[in-house]
Amino acid sequence: MAEALADQEKRIRGMLAGRGLGPFVGAILDLCRPALRVTPFARAGGASRFGGLPDRCAGQPWPHWKERPLAFLAQIQLAELPRGPFFPPLPGTGLVQFFYDQDQSTWGFDPGDRGSWCIRFSPDPGSGAREEAPGRLDVRVNERGMEFEPILTAPHPGSDWLRNLNLDEAAREAYHRCYFDDITETWPHTGHRLGGHASEIQNPMEVECQFASNGIDCGGTKATDPAQRDRLLPGWRDWALLFQMDSDDDLGVMWGDVGMLYFWIRREDLAAARFEASWLVLQCC
Repeated sequence: MAEALADQEKRIRGMLAGRGLGPFVGAILDLCRPALRVTPFARAGGASRFGGLPDRCAGQPWPHWKERPLAFLAQIQLAELPRGPFFPPLPGTGLVQFFYDQDQSTWGFDPGDRGSWCIRFSPDPGSGAREEAPGRLDVRVNERGMEFEPILTAPHPGSDWLRNLNLDEAAREAYHRCYFDDITETWPHTGHRLGGHASEIQNPMEVECQFASNGIDCGGTKATDPAQRDRLLPGWRDWALLFQMDSDDDLGVMWGDVGMLYFWIRREDLAAARFEASWLVLQCC
């Protein structure tokens, strides 16, 4: 994995320099994050998979939202992941499962959305026995296996991380062209992914996660205390993308209008396996 990422970093360095971004190459590369592209394929061996039914997690009930079971999206057996640098760092073992509201009724900008998704974690890899849904599931993701590929992700041109570099207008335009015409054409940033930078469809999400998870409605419908926002704002840097799940005809899922689901978590919560502290955002065209 490290060798593949080093090769990608070298090529991205050349792409940035080729667009006249020489003075900013080092700073931009410092912002790039290693991740794993997740590709569905016809079901074979391994516990990591999209859809179907989740493996049973002892002592953990199937999560519900407003008295309805959440839809099961995917699970990842951490021991099956390639070893190497990864952002954010994941536990070496355990089972991580992702669930979301069957009705797609929440988008993540309202503090009241909490509970409409769930990341269920078991440090024990389990027996592989499937869990039956406790009620009617109108949404079932088609079962597919997972293939993992290391990828070095660059920040989206609209990212708050990039904005903090204070690029001038010419450099911003050059990076925009480099990102869309060079980097993402070579290593597509869309699709399903573990970690790295998010493939933003609308806007950066870290500030939204920080505010909404702390009780501030980001939908613009409720007045908020400016002092509270100022106090919370620096915490946006603590948030990291954990899992990005794209709309996918093969899996039988579409999020909004050809959108994506993004599961976010603070790095300190991830290190402590506090997956219940995650936040979800849905973005679409």
